[in-house]
This record gives sequence, C-alpha cells and structure tokens, in this order.
Amino acid sequence: MSRFTVRSTITAILIAITLIAVGDEASADGFDAGLGAYTRGDYTVALDILRPLAEQGLAGAQTYLGHMLRDGDGLPASQTEAAKWYGRAAEQGDAAAANQLGLMTLAGHGMPRDLSSAFRWFGIAAAQGHADAQTNLAALYEQGRGTDQDRRAAIRWYREAARQGVANAQFHLARLLAAGDADARAAAKTWRQRAAERGHIAAQVAIAGHALENRDYEAAASWYRRAADQGSVEAQYRLADMRSRGQGVSRNLQAAKQLLHRAAGQGFAPAQFALAKAYRDGHGTTRDYRQAAAWFLRAAEQGHRDAQALLALMYHYGIGVEAAPAEALRWTRRAADQGSTVALLQLASLHDAGRGTRRNHSEAAKQIRNAAEMGAADAQFLLAERYQLGHGLKRDDAAAANWLQQAASRGYAPAQNSLGLSYGSGLGMPRDLSQAAHWYQLAAVAGHAPAQTNLGVIYANGEGVEHNPDAAAAWSGRAARQGYAEAQANLGLILRDGLGRKATPIAAAGWLRRAAEQGLAKAQMELARLYDTGAGVLADAGRAIDWLKRAALQGQAAAQARLGNRYQHGVGVEQDYAEAVKWYRAAADQGHAPAQNSLGMMYLQGLGVAASNAGAATWFQRAADQGSTDGQINLARLYRSGLGVARDDNRARELLGEAAQSARDARSTPPILQSEQIAEAARRAEDQPR
Repeated sequence: MSRFTVRSTITAILIAITLIAVGDEASADGFDAGLGAYTRGDYTVALDILRPLAEQGLAGAQTYLGHMLRDGDGLPASQTEAAKWYGRAAEQGDAAAANQLGLMTLAGHGMPRDLSSAFRWFGIAAAQGHADAQTNLAALYEQGRGTDQDRRAAIRWYREAARQGVANAQFHLARLLAAGDADARAAAKTWRQRAAERGHIAAQVAIAGHALENRDYEAAASWYRRAADQGSVEAQYRLADMRSRGQGVSRNLQAAKQLLHRAAGQGFAPAQFALAKAYRDGHGTTRDYRQAAAWFLRAAEQGHRDAQALLALMYHYGIGVEAAPAEALRWTRRAADQGSTVALLQLASLHDAGRGTRRNHSEAAKQIRNAAEMGAADAQFLLAERYQLGHGLKRDDAAAANWLQQAASRGYAPAQNSLGLSYGSGLGMPRDLSQAAHWYQLAAVAGHAPAQTNLGVIYANGEGVEHNPDAAAAWSGRAARQGYAEAQANLGLILRDGLGRKATPIAAAGWLRRAAEQGLAKAQMELARLYDTGAGVLADAGRAIDWLKRAALQGQAAAQARLGNRYQHGVGVEQDYAEAVKWYRAAADQGHAPAQNSLGMMYLQGLGVAASNAGAATWFQRAADQGSTDGQINLARLYRSGLGVARDDNRARELLGEAAQSARDARSTPPILQSEQIAEAARRAEDQPR
C-alpha cells in the first residue's frame, strides 16, 4: 500500500474551511456556495462560483479549482493548470494546496519531478498540522527521498498524523515500531489495531496474519473477512485457504472456491494458481482440466513461477490443452529462469526425452545440477544417480556420494537410503556398515519403504547392527504394509522360516502371494516352492509351474534354472530336454553357476543338444570359476579322463582341492534375507573405477 496520502473529500473540506482567509462576508458566502456545489457534484455551478474567487486570490477557491483541474471535474483535466493554482494557494499558506503540490512534484504531474520540492511542500503543510502531509513527509524520511533517511523523523511525523486518526499513518507507525524494543512492539500492536478498526486493509491483513501464526484461527478469519469484504484480494485468498481447511470457520470448499474466484477475477496470481489447482483436483468443484489450464495460464502470464511449471506439465501431457511440446518447453524455461527447481527438473526430463527440443542428456544433467546447486534435495539425489550411472556426465562415485550426503543431510529419505547403500557397499566411500545402518534408520523412520526393507535385511543378517529377528520382522512388516513388494517377499520368508519365532506358513504364503502378484520374480519363485511342498497352501504342481514360469520369463536366473530342472526330469511338466536346455542356457548366460553346471551335463550326455565334451568343459569351467563345487568336481573328472580337455591329473587334483574348499565355504552362514537394492549397490561397487 502506498505511503503517500490524499485525504477524503469531506476531511479536506473541513481542513480547507479552517484555513480560508476570507476577505469579506460576501466572499465567504460565495465560497460556501461553490463548495456546496462541488460537494454535490454540480461542477458547472461550482466552477462558475470558484473560478472568479480564485482569480481574486482566495486561497480556498484556488485549491478547489486545482482539484477540479486535476480530476477533470467541470472542465478539461490539466495537471499543469492544477499545479499552477495549487502553487498560488500554497504560497498563501494553504496547507491542503501545499500537500497537493508535494504530491504532484513527487509524481512529476504538471511539473518536473522534484523530490526536494516535494519534501519542502510536505514540510510546509505538515508544520501546519495537515495530517496527510505529515504522513507523506514521514514516508520521505523513511525512504530517504528528497532528504537524508531518518527513521526517527519518520516515526515522529507518522505519530503526529496517527494521533489525528489517519489510519495509513497508524499502520506505518506500527510497522516501524514493530522493529523496536518490547515497549515499542507493544505500542505497534496498539496502533495497528487502531488502523485496522478504522478500516485500513493492510492493517487488518497484518493482524490476521499474526493471529494465524499464533493459531488463533477465529481471530484470523474474522480480520481476513473484514479485509475481504473491502475487496482485499490477499484477504480473499487467505480466507479461502482457511475455508478449505476449516480453520476458524466451518469447512466449506464451495465457499472457498467463490472467494478464490473473487480474488482471481481481480488478477491476483496466487488466487488464480490456487483456483487452477482446485479445478485440477476437483476440490470444491467438479474436476475440470480445461478450467485448470486456463487459470494456470492467467497466473503464469503474470509471472507466477509455480503456475508456469504446472502449465508446462499440462502442455507436456496434453491435459486440459492440446499436447504441445514446444509450449511445454517454453513455460518450463520461463519457470526455470525464475529459479523453479521443479521446472529445472522438468526441463531436464524434456531434454532426456527429446520433447520440444533435441535429446541431450548432458544438457539434462546440467539442469539437474542447477537445481541441485540451489539446494533442492530431490535434484541433489537425481544428480547423484547420474554420477553413479554416468548418465549425461562422467561416472564419478565420489561426486555421487557427496551429492547424496547433501541431500540426505536435508532429510530427503530416498537420498538417506541411497547413502546407506553406498556406505554398505563402499560405493564412492569407505565401506562402513554402521553408517549404512544409521542412514537406513533415518529414512525408515521417515516412512521410506525401501529403507525399511533394507533395515529389515541388515537386522536379519546382523550387518552393521546386532542380529535381531524381531526388528527384521517389524521393519519388513512396515514396508510390506505400504505395499512394497520386496518387503512383502522378505516378510513372507521370515514367517515361512520362523526367523526367531514360530513359523507361520499360511501367513508366509499370503505375503509371498501379494509380492508375486505385483510381479516380483523372487516372490513368484518362492511361492512356486510353497505350491511344490504344500507349505501354507494346498500342494499344486500346476500352480507351482505357473509361478515358476512367471519368474523365469522375467529373467530370474534361479527360476530359469529350476524350470530347466523340471523340464529335464519331467516334474510337473512333460519331460522335454530341449526346453530344459533353453532355460538352463538362459540362466547360465546370466552367470548362474548351478545352471552352468547343469548345462554342462546336458552337453556331456547329449540331452536336448548335440553331445559335446568341449561344450561340457566350457560350461563346467564357467561354473568352477564361480566357486561351484559341482562344476569344479565335474571339470576335474574331464581333466582326469581327457574328455573335452587335454588330460591333466595335476589340474584335476587342484580342482578337487578347490571343490573341498568351496564345500567348506558353503557351510558358512549365508545371508538370511536379501535386498535387490543392496545387491545392486554391491555390483556397482565392484565395477567402480579404481
């Protein structure tokens, strides 16, 4: 709200009357008649009476002639002529004219803009007790315009005007006093209240805002309502928000929408944005994407950053508007230019997909970095992932760890979980299982299902924490109840095996089925095992094969190997060596050692494939290289007999020794539970540049 004041006509009239120097009774009567006509809006009569009096030198008449020329009342508007008549009256000591002359020189209306002259004229009028001039003079002192900045002088003159009941002065006096000591703050509260009670909108909104901060919702709603009724768009917007939440008023989404419409219709961008979201989400109205897009557009055109970002999404996906990649890119860029991290990430997505622009992963990474450097935790997390994958920039696990640390320290749960994975695997940092547990814990407490799953795994396996079956079950359960498939599978395994408790096969089958139905391959394979054995379900070889095939078709190597075994031996399916070879090979190509050994046996025996001792040796060797006891023993036999390889008894003895060691190693306790995230992090750590 402007700090410079033009008083109401009635108040100005009263001041002018007290300052009029009347030469004789006839002049006074004539002025009164002219003033009456002016007040009634009968400007022709007023002009006929006041112009001659002004020309005779009557200051009050000169002032009102200036008003009429300024506003174009009864004659063509002329700021220059108005300034001339104000000047004549002011030179005679008319305070109202001096104040008007100050306003005109301040704005450069009818004369050159001159802050020093404005300060002088306001000072002349203020010294005569003109309250509006006192307010205007205070504003110049506060801002250091036309004079040196002087906060004390500003307070003094605001106070002079405030004591005369000028609401604007009361409000600005309160604003300055609010920055002072306890006594000043108490006085500020009093003056703000006085201004609000006199109908000062900004004071009412300020009091409402303070009440809202203190959770005095009824008081906040009351003051917002008073300001809203006077047409304050901010108050209408704030009251709409309170209506939608039921704070201090009954919850009424339709009433909230009406308030938003009032404010939005007056061009208030935050209200336009909120109204757009209401139409988009169907809050208080029927969902209407076209209306949503229209209001987003109106707010966006005013520079509302978030509206620009959401409008870009609507153009991107063709929601409420025709899909237009170029428009999506244009609005995304406008929001990004204003520092919207959401828009920067959208811009990165457009560059990655090549929508509306040329596909450019490096440019996408650049935009993500821009958002990350602005402190956006989600962008920091995404940048870390880019560094880990080398997507759009050179792989750098140390840089990835640094960005994860920044995002995690901001409380971003996905980053905390990923930081735990990095510590657990030594990816980009020294391996530290206790730190891994710490970060999993933070993310898990925040409700992040993958972290809850990983925390359950490390409690089950005793990695970085003490082995705690109850904690493993509890954290797996939390994630499972959120619908996280891997946690559902792990909880199923815990209940199936009775980890630290009595086994409950029926409950186990239920959780494994939930995970399997979500498409989790390891759950599908374990559910197949339950149907094989009849644990927690009725034994059903057909269902077992069905779930095993689902897992195998997803590329789950263990399931492919088991399916190959079923076809080889005709268990639950018709015996088919060619099918067996197909599935063994699928698993073997993924590095599954038991499948590699089984495929070697198929080559050796010529089952489903042309017999080939060399082929058998190749697959036995691959299995042996991974520490497979069976692969090492079978390869030793080939070396001893010279089948597929040159006979070499020494090599055969070495392999048998390795097999013995592998058997001893296999007797060590394997992990009880596994996490695909933890396994993937370990693979990345093995592959990281040295």
